[in-house]
Amino acid sequence: MTDGLRLLSEERECNLGWRIVAKILLDKERFESLLKETVANGAKGIHELISAELKSRVEEMISVLKRLKKFKPIDEDHLRVLKGMNLDLLEVVGAALTDKLDLVPPAKRDPGVRKIHIKTTTIQSSKGLSADFVFITHFDDRFFIGAEKNMLTDRHICNFLVALSRARNRVILVSSINEDPIFLKWIDPQRIEHTT
Repeated sequence: MTDGLRLLSEERECNLGWRIVAKILLDKERFESLLKETVANGAKGIHELISAELKSRVEEMISVLKRLKKFKPIDEDHLRVLKGMNLDLLEVVGAALTDKLDLVPPAKRDPGVRKIHIKTTTIQSSKGLSADFVFITHFDDRFFIGAEKNMLTDRHICNFLVALSRARNRVILVSSINEDPIFLKWIDPQRIEHTT
């Protein structure tokens, strides 16, 4: 739920954010019906089909989470909204406090390095995540596709698109061989900056 709300706080029309939130807030029948509508209506985005009532409810949730993050006072109405989100309030407040107070001991801090969060994950586990910079290691056919280079499947393509679309600013592709991977040819050459 928090991942969906985070995505929606950054971009109100984010289909992935709406999909995550709708799956949790709607009953199974309504959610499946919503997914069918996106296909039936000429591939409309979920954000176009969400009811005004649900949009208002989500806006309220985002507003309360922003208040918590900025340590603004919350009242009974805010608590009601938080309870409806089924969040672990201690975890939310603890994460905000850790971030706000910069609780890393000074002895362990390197002054030349800002507080940068690095998450390591597989491509499949990265679905729904995003970051300013994404490093895709082992970006060569042997690791990314497998032994059968000529047997490119939908799964390989989906993995490539998931991996590539996690970055907000830049993707850094790291290959262990000098041969250009198959997927590199799919990227506009003007968008590629080679380094060795």
